[in-house]
Amino acid sequence: MSVGVINPHPPEHRSRDLQATFFKQIRQGALRASQFPLVLNDATGEIHKPASW
Repeated sequence: MSVGVINPHPPEHRSRDLQATFFKQIRQGALRASQFPLVLNDATGEIHKPASW
């Protein structure tokens, strides 16, 4: 089984304790573009993204 780590930090900040098959660096712009909106709605109501995220 392959297990990868996708991380927004440069390689020198990678954890050596992780036993991943591969590491990839994601660009900050791609990370920002892939975030959910601040508020999502489902069948039970609203879900708010924590301010600290």
